[in-house]
Amino acid sequence: MQELNNDNPPNALEQNDLVASLLPEAIMLLENDFLTSGMELKLQGIIFGDVFDLRELIAREVEKTGGPGSEQFYRLLYRADIPETKVNALLQEEAKVPFEIRIAELLIIRALQKAFYRRKYKGE
Repeated sequence: MQELNNDNPPNALEQNDLVASLLPEAIMLLENDFLTSGMELKLQGIIFGDVFDLRELIAREVEKTGGPGSEQFYRLLYRADIPETKVNALLQEEAKVPFEIRIAELLIIRALQKAFYRRKYKGE
């Protein structure tokens, strides 16, 4: 397990050493968030370190929830600890990137942050 040299958790989707070291744990957290929201998602063994491939897979799964207005969509956001205000802000934005991709990024970033803090405070 890599030592965390950085005191700041990931807050943007980018491929770097910190993200690569946290990704396996973040994938487990994402699988659990989907499972406890009523959706089975198998990522382990499919994604090997590429956060952008992961984003595409998660975006397809977000589409399956039915999106905003769907109970399953909001249950997933609740389980992942994504504030509804962030989602509402995304809905109001005019962006070239599809909504599902932006939600997938929020889900992945949040999972990476959880993995970061778990690892950071595990030894204390």
